[in-house]
Amino acid sequence: MIRSYRAFTLVELLVVIAIIGALVALLLPAVQAAREAARRSSCTNKLRQQAIAIQNYASSHDGDLPPGSPGLAKHGLFTYLLPYIEQDSIYQQIDLESSPEIATVRTVVIDTYLCPDYAGDPQFDDGNRNGAITTYQAVGGAFLPSIPRARQERWTTPGYGDIPLNGAFTWGDEPRRLKEFTDGTSNTLSLGEFVHTDRFPGPYHELPGNIRTWIGGAPALGNVNERPSYVLKVAEYVPNAPIDRLADAVPYNHLPFGSFHPGGANFAIADASVRFVVDDVDLNAYRAVCTVNEGELVAEGTL
Repeated sequence: MIRSYRAFTLVELLVVIAIIGALVALLLPAVQAAREAARRSSCTNKLRQQAIAIQNYASSHDGDLPPGSPGLAKHGLFTYLLPYIEQDSIYQQIDLESSPEIATVRTVVIDTYLCPDYAGDPQFDDGNRNGAITTYQAVGGAFLPSIPRARQERWTTPGYGDIPLNGAFTWGDEPRRLKEFTDGTSNTLSLGEFVHTDRFPGPYHELPGNIRTWIGGAPALGNVNERPSYVLKVAEYVPNAPIDRLADAVPYNHLPFGSFHPGGANFAIADASVRFVVDDVDLNAYRAVCTVNEGELVAEGTL
């Protein structure tokens, strides 16, 4: 009796492999897109947590917002938000009158302060400063193109870029008050993603690039016992603008907000909502929503 055995021929096997490969090629972009959508949604939720924390802080302080980047040897925004994002145990270990640079908890990674798309080391150490990073920064206002910059109120920070006094957060010890948001809290950006790296090889080319710690610390502005929190960005450029800190000689405070999400970056609004601002947003409209009381009109749907 002759037995016959059925088996795949080499051609059939190659056809099956090709079909599987084609299916994988079709499905992989969808899987990657779904994962990115999930990470972007998580990032949105983290920003919303911070925005709600700002509102809760203001409610507990007669309408005063947390300090942005106050004077020497003082802590700033992300320190003051800790009790309002369920990190009170960390907050209680910080001496608010001492330099952020010498706080023992500066190396503690705060998950709420990290976008899920960030693939680098969550701790930063350049030999001069060290600590756990944040991929978010406070909106420090914008210089108005219609008025000469020299005539606009601003904090002068030599070497780091001047900061206007019209943002949700600013430099100095005087806190911003909610009643100052005469443009409307729903029309003002308060926080944004910041993950800037330089385009060309150099000290800021690889991650973490220009990203810094949530507790702050500005080495050029005093000795280790006097360094203030340093967590502001001025809206000089649209999100993810291809700006190089060294090659383009752009000061640190003026580097663009941006993200690892395709096409734009998440921003918190002062009313505790979150919006995705696209890379090709109109620059003047973008600057307008980065100020609290300049009276600019921005058409609905511009951002």
